[in-house]
Amino acid sequence: MILKKIALFTAFIMIITSFSFAAEVAKGKTIRLEMYTGSVEVKSGSGKEISATEKMRVFDGYTVKTLSDSEAYFSLDDTKAVKLGANTEIKIKKSWFSNKIAVISGELFFNVTKPLGSNESLEISTPTMSMGIRGTSGCVIVNDKGAKAQIYTGKVEGS
Repeated sequence: MILKKIALFTAFIMIITSFSFAAEVAKGKTIRLEMYTGSVEVKSGSGKEISATEKMRVFDGYTVKTLSDSEAYFSLDDTKAVKLGANTEIKIKKSWFSNKIAVISGELFFNVTKPLGSNESLEISTPTMSMGIRGTSGCVIVNDKGAKAQIYTGKVEGS
């Protein structure tokens, strides 16, 4: 099952890296809901419900939730992507060079194919941990038993 998910996620990465969003996505400035299956709920920072559409931009403060039998694929630029599994909820926190994704519940797969520059950051957090992603692929899982991270490529460095 994990290999199937990795294969699908890798295929998605190959698709988004074939597109060039040029200046708009330089250094991860834009997060887009590239595609999804099933039902996806999106709320603005003020709590307003927004209809999910493919290629829509997701801004600071947005909450995104996939329902059962649903998945959502996001691009942060041509070298960074995340996928939400079924029954997953995240909150986006953005600034000019920083993208933070708080995983509230569920599974988030991430893939950063090129190491981030010194002025970029991608942080994935849960209620019990936080990770800075530099050039790695893996998964973060949050459920009623707690949170865990699985690294598929790259390495973990402590500080």
